[in-house]
Amino acid sequence: MLVVGRVGKPHGLKGELKVVSLADSPFAFLELKRLYLRQGAGAQGKAAAKAPAVPGPARPVAVLSARVHADTAILALEGTGDRDQAEALRGLEILAARRDLPDYDPGDVYIKDILGSQVFTGESWEEAAPLGTLDGLFEAPAQEIWVIKTPGGREVLFPATPEFTRDLDVAGRRVLIAPPPGLIELYLGDPDAPSPEPKD
Repeated sequence: MLVVGRVGKPHGLKGELKVVSLADSPFAFLELKRLYLRQGAGAQGKAAAKAPAVPGPARPVAVLSARVHADTAILALEGTGDRDQAEALRGLEILAARRDLPDYDPGDVYIKDILGSQVFTGESWEEAAPLGTLDGLFEAPAQEIWVIKTPGGREVLFPATPEFTRDLDVAGRRVLIAPPPGLIELYLGDPDAPSPEPKD
């Protein structure tokens, strides 16, 4: 199960609702016939007051219709026939089963699979050096950026492109990267650099 979005504002009077999408494209929702809703931890807005410390159980719901308007997915869900019922769902997390996602491949690796993994640098595992833990990610205009937290609590922002990613060991909870030259030093400094000369 993957979190693919959050229920947004009602749309119209017939129970349709807008989706705050976490998918690559809102058009992904057009191919989903069943979704799952749950009260998620870290909810925002009106849902924040009743957000649990950990996500609640997910309940399945059929998708009756789906369309995209102004780059936003608009869904009609089973059991949601008017605006008030749609408003009652606002803020809930939307999940989908991996097998139901468009172009699903059993070999696909999702960020959820590797979050919390140990990150190593090097061209191969034989020369790997520990760097830190994969703590999060965000989307930049041209690429995905991984947030790596070092044991000392510092953050390294790594461009997660095929050019710099060497291996993803999901079972072993470890990732091997070969960062661009100078990237690690940019965030952590160069331990071999000479100390500056004292000024007179």
